[in-house]
Amino acid sequence: MGKSKKYWKIFIWIWFIFALIVVNCKEPKAEFIKIGANSWPGYAPLYIAANKKYFDRTKVMLEEYSNTSEVMQAFRDGKINAAALTLDETLLLSQDIPNLKIVLMLDLSHGGDAIVAKSSIHTVRDLKGKQVGVENNALGSFFLTRALEIHGMRTSDIVIVNIGIDKHLKEFYSNGISAVVTFEPVLTQLASQHTNIIFDSSGIPGEIVDVLAIKVDPGTNFDGLIHHLLVGWFKAVDYLKSSPKKSANIMATRQKITPDQFTKSLSGLRIPDYEENCRFILGDSPILFLTGRKLSRIMIENGLLKQPVNLRNLIYDKPLRHFEK
Repeated sequence: MGKSKKYWKIFIWIWFIFALIVVNCKEPKAEFIKIGANSWPGYAPLYIAANKKYFDRTKVMLEEYSNTSEVMQAFRDGKINAAALTLDETLLLSQDIPNLKIVLMLDLSHGGDAIVAKSSIHTVRDLKGKQVGVENNALGSFFLTRALEIHGMRTSDIVIVNIGIDKHLKEFYSNGISAVVTFEPVLTQLASQHTNIIFDSSGIPGEIVDVLAIKVDPGTNFDGLIHHLLVGWFKAVDYLKSSPKKSANIMATRQKITPDQFTKSLSGLRIPDYEENCRFILGDSPILFLTGRKLSRIMIENGLLKQPVNLRNLIYDKPLRHFEK
């Protein structure tokens, strides 16, 4: 009888442990979302949300990097599991990171990216044979290729020099550099110093788009965390629009520029609200899908992408579709 009780207790404990395992398998939980981002002004709501404590730091954390190349490398190394990226960078990264998903439209560039040249250079064609600084990433390569293509040139017509965004200001004034492919907030700083903007993203409307990409592994439940992130993001977008001066002060301190410079840097981009996000992401043929398909084709033609990306699989619309503020 004593042995029977002993075996019965062991059986109960085994059943209890098994039940716990089953429950945990049915309700997997992700610990947190860690976002990597650079200082691009279109990402301002992320920094405002962190500053205003709209994000619970046990759920969403923000890590700032000097440039996009560092953000992408941190993602590949597993140091972050989310990132603010341009769409072309996301397409590129999806080749290396399985289960990468786009969950949010951050901004659209309409003049916020540009080729800034020395005062003696007036057109893109004037760059022939000259050194052009550009960050060694998908966006820099894509933007420069498109600018040259539109003006009947190829990358072989210029001398490309790899320069990270954090060094654009300093390297622009070296003797060898004739122009630099740059973006805000550096663009505003360079544009005020006797330079010429010879091409900007308004020349390729809808092709430079920023998104929030998250690695959503099978068996994890990120939806609750993504919802918390979306609440903080849209709250920060509302704050940016309703309190522009306070927002400018927050971002100017972070980026080490004046509030006026930050405000001016926003003029070359648009930050979509919830309704516009829905138009870009939701539906059978969302705008982001059509933009991504065009971008993917251009990148493949220019050797920037190895193969087409499954955009329907890349866009994860469930959190936005069920979003409630």
